[in-house]
Amino acid sequence: MSTDTHIQEVRFSTENLAKHLCEFQKLTSKVETCVRRNHLAAAAAYTQVAANYASWNHTGVWRSELLENTLALVGSSISSVSGGSKRTTARNCNHRRILHVMTEAYGVGGHTRFVWRWMEMDSTRAHSLALTSQGRRDVPAPLAKSVAAAGGELYYLDRQGGGLQSHARHLRQLAGDFDLIVLHLHPFDVVPALAFLPKEERAPIIQVNHSDHLFWIGQSVPDVVANIRESGRELAITLRGLPAEQNGIIPIPLGTIQRKRSRSEAKKQLGLDENQVALCTIATKYKFEPIFGEVPFVDCVLPVLKEHRNAVLFVVGPNASGQWEKGVLHSEGRMRVCGSLPDPSLYFEAADIYLDPFPVGSLTSALEAGLYGAPVVCYCPFIREAAVLSPDSPGVSSEMVRCFDLEKYRRTLGDLIVDEARRTSIGKRMQVSVSASHIGVNWFGFVEDAYAQATKESSASVQRSSSAAPVRAEILDIRLSELHEKEGEHRDSNEVIRYHIGTFPLSYRLRLWITLFHGRLTLLPRVLMPEWARDSVRGFLRRCASRFSRLKLRNSI
Repeated sequence: MSTDTHIQEVRFSTENLAKHLCEFQKLTSKVETCVRRNHLAAAAAYTQVAANYASWNHTGVWRSELLENTLALVGSSISSVSGGSKRTTARNCNHRRILHVMTEAYGVGGHTRFVWRWMEMDSTRAHSLALTSQGRRDVPAPLAKSVAAAGGELYYLDRQGGGLQSHARHLRQLAGDFDLIVLHLHPFDVVPALAFLPKEERAPIIQVNHSDHLFWIGQSVPDVVANIRESGRELAITLRGLPAEQNGIIPIPLGTIQRKRSRSEAKKQLGLDENQVALCTIATKYKFEPIFGEVPFVDCVLPVLKEHRNAVLFVVGPNASGQWEKGVLHSEGRMRVCGSLPDPSLYFEAADIYLDPFPVGSLTSALEAGLYGAPVVCYCPFIREAAVLSPDSPGVSSEMVRCFDLEKYRRTLGDLIVDEARRTSIGKRMQVSVSASHIGVNWFGFVEDAYAQATKESSASVQRSSSAAPVRAEILDIRLSELHEKEGEHRDSNEVIRYHIGTFPLSYRLRLWITLFHGRLTLLPRVLMPEWARDSVRGFLRRCASRFSRLKLRNSI
């Protein structure tokens, strides 16, 4: 790509960033209008919409004092109605009763595994779980099992009826019976912030920052932000304005690895002989797509495959189209694109070398590859300007093979292909370092530190930044803005409002239906019923359909 074309793409993305900021400001102005009119339920709903929009469409802003102040104001109104959040039991400084709060739990999703592994490791304490927006969907079986084994309870806040303020009031009252609260939230979830702002007598709060590269709200709530890695912690301090003493680290927890096959057996099962070197990379498609016309991942590795004809690269995640079609053709079939797989363990077991995706790293896959004893090779040309787009983790980053220019990346990869002893040595060190930070009692040491830190900070007066958040258009911001477009995760404000319309008061739902959606009849059920009622109807219809199917089957027999 020519320099002129590259400059044009960067300029276009800068304009895109400005467009996102303008739309975000329109949404925050609606929040201001609702506050001025004392329509606090609508202000809370618009706050959620604005935050969700900013998380899908990077704006160059990492915090919003307006939204934080609105959450505190609406939270104060809940306090005056419900009589506060005074604890009904004495606080246990050993944190015997812990309440985890999630927006929703998925069958597939790293933050859901984070919660149940936390509960499994902390077996001496009772853990309960409150969900703010689970609807009628089932909680994944391993998570439900972990709550039961921990002697806790499941609470579905959005199944109680009412709106956001009602859910927050329920959470505040519920939290009075716990010694510590841990938040695992979607970036836009306002319910915990409404429940715990302004800060009154309550248990210490830890928030897991699993969305460290996204805009998120409720930054005034936690006593400790538990970042999953150092780059996320640095961003929280420098861009979100959170004090250093408020920021801790809890790495991603991993399960122990039980090999089903040796490396040679796994390679044989994939059709390789013992003299061939298995390279592996595992990630969703968008993580490999160039953002500003950089050298595509395929073109980064093709020269290495051409030079080292005993090397075979397995790509798990993307389908064989676009750059991958070229890779398969020009590697004479030694780049094998496998698509998305529910269980990629065979490829981890076979890998002699793991390649982190570029331009967006995949931290969990890199850590899992390390657990299998593979050296992890990363191409990180923007590590200084956009560190959160590359993988890093406590105690592990120094063992990753990081390359900051393309020639070094290719040369390093080639050296590892021919030097079995070196890659074995690096892989063993990687395996030890991942185990030392991400598994068992070693990982749980980070949790115990966070417990102590949260207890200390909850009784301290932490000075947070109250200045207006700067609007940035730096390399990280521009790349994030473009990245969401590549992911197909760009959502305009109308889409976001439609998604959240059930959280607005009825008068606002009707007004939005007429003015924004032009009275579209297909949206009428969403407009007439609040979220909790719509979920109840859906659940009822599913149960009726299930009973009808069983009855039909019985009659046919």
